[in-house]
Amino acid sequence: MDGVMSGTRITVSHLATCPEISPVICAETGGLPPHTHTQGITLMRLNTAVSVGLGQGWQVKTELPLAHKRLSIDYTDEAGAPYTPPYAGMHHRNENLTGVGDARLQGQYFTAWGNGLVFGGGLGSTVPLGRIEENPYARTERSLRHQHVQMGTGTFDPVASVSLNWVGARFGFLSTLDGHVPLYRNRHSYKAPASIQGSLGPLLLATPSLTLTLTADLLFETAGHWGEDDDPTSGRTAVGASGGIIYRVNPTWAVMGQGKLTAFQWSREEQITQRFVGVFGVSITPQKKDTH
Repeated sequence: MDGVMSGTRITVSHLATCPEISPVICAETGGLPPHTHTQGITLMRLNTAVSVGLGQGWQVKTELPLAHKRLSIDYTDEAGAPYTPPYAGMHHRNENLTGVGDARLQGQYFTAWGNGLVFGGGLGSTVPLGRIEENPYARTERSLRHQHVQMGTGTFDPVASVSLNWVGARFGFLSTLDGHVPLYRNRHSYKAPASIQGSLGPLLLATPSLTLTLTADLLFETAGHWGEDDDPTSGRTAVGASGGIIYRVNPTWAVMGQGKLTAFQWSREEQITQRFVGVFGVSITPQKKDTH
């Protein structure tokens, strides 16, 4: 069983103008002065995973995430003074959002190829447990209150994973590849982006209890869709690196700390970049009972 907590803090600003910001209110008021939205976003995620061995290299793995998202908003005019637009609260609010995300269920197989080399692969599906929202862009056109932040996709999405790891007496390497491919739209016409992410890098067994890891990371994500329109908050390629420390307290317990850095990100439109994510995890591996 694993429990992994990750978190990051982001601040993003953008200029708001008529008529895009609120077509109805802009028409009713005769227009609004250009002003700036500055949004603070704190993202926390606890991912719990349980793996059950079935024998001969086979296992079933289930994952369930719990997310907490703290959002804040400030409005300023062109001179930087506080400004309260007549649509305040329609796009952004000071709020806390907490809930489960989509679960994941996979059947996995692992096989050792000798000299510490282990190959693994898995197939499965997400389970749509996370909260979903109506099309926020369609609601914007009608100047209606809406929510851009979703906890899930609202669909059962195929997932697949592959790993190839080697551990020697002092050194080794880690490599993983994970894919997620939504096939249909949810009840609000949303189809989540497909994505593939991978990592590759060395590890060092500094002591019998302490392992250090360093990986290069890649994420590729296609555009999501609301109806026939692209979701402008999706579609990106990100390159980064991660450094981690794993400390095995005893044969049953291990703790892990990791820092993830996004070095470069390319997207179709300007998007939020998670420059740094901190991760802390705990792993519990029950020992086999002696049947003799």
